[in-house]
Amino acid sequence: MIPAGVVLLTETGREPLRLLGSAELAEQLGWIRQRVTVYLKRGKLPEPAARLRCGPVWTGEQVDELVQQRERTAAGGGGGSGGRQAR
Repeated sequence: MIPAGVVLLTETGREPLRLLGSAELAEQLGWIRQRVTVYLKRGKLPEPAARLRCGPVWTGEQVDELVQQRERTAAGGGGGSGGRQAR
């Protein structure tokens, strides 16, 4: 197991590509996975980097930007879903 905060580099010295599926995106946003699916269908999430047989995947950079955007919106007190969870 790799300890938290440790970044592994590939043989080329680059960080490996970080990809997140719907479950990981939901976890990062504090949502349930179904909410990710609904928001994606409504066009309220960035277009996934790829759509695989297992579902959509986003890059770590896309997710980091989305989390930061939501934090800025929450700090400004505007927009959003009012903290409601999709059911």
